[in-house]
Amino acid sequence: MTTPAGVLSRVRNQLVEDTADFWTDAELYRYMSDAESEVNNMAECYRLSTAAASVTSTSGYTIPADCVSMVRVTWDGVPLKLADQRSIDALGMPGYGGTVQTGSPTHYYQYGTDMVYLWPTPMSAKTIRYYYTAEPADITTASTSFSIPQQFQNVIQDYVLYRCFTKDQDSGKAEWHKREFMQGVLDAQMKENRRRWAGGFQVVKGDNSYATYDGIV
Repeated sequence: MTTPAGVLSRVRNQLVEDTADFWTDAELYRYMSDAESEVNNMAECYRLSTAAASVTSTSGYTIPADCVSMVRVTWDGVPLKLADQRSIDALGMPGYGGTVQTGSPTHYYQYGTDMVYLWPTPMSAKTIRYYYTAEPADITTASTSFSIPQQFQNVIQDYVLYRCFTKDQDSGKAEWHKREFMQGVLDAQMKENRRRWAGGFQVVKGDNSYATYDGIV
């Protein structure tokens, strides 16, 4: 398994700087963190799930602080459809003085970066489960574990060298390692996509229905 200690050693060998001088260890660890974030932004490969309890007559819930993008939300084990604010309004959100609709949630929408709202408002306390792409933890020491899957970790070294040679103003080596990094991510993305198609759960997408006086069309 790739480790920060291993990446650090291999990078220093290529930089011909066995001990910290022009590039400090802290700087190289920071580049490793940046590499994980870049990979995750492109491939959305670091995914977690966590549970929370819904509250009767409460529609809004704080999502996990490390959430980059939501993949799926379930309520009492049932997958909810993703909707936008306009769709929720069409489904029957109350106006001024209206009555909040309660029941078993069928839809959710995200507002801003920290809240998820369920519709209808939960009528009872059940388990909400979030499936999401998470922000990798910062790499700060040689023993810190990488967050992204193993198949993506081999590109971290090229990213670190790209940043190092950029600082060294060696544009030729910097561009070479940047290209290697990008190609490595693309190759790993293809493998990850095949894996998801083969074994991943189906994401419930938002429907395109709209409400009329005769019901939902």
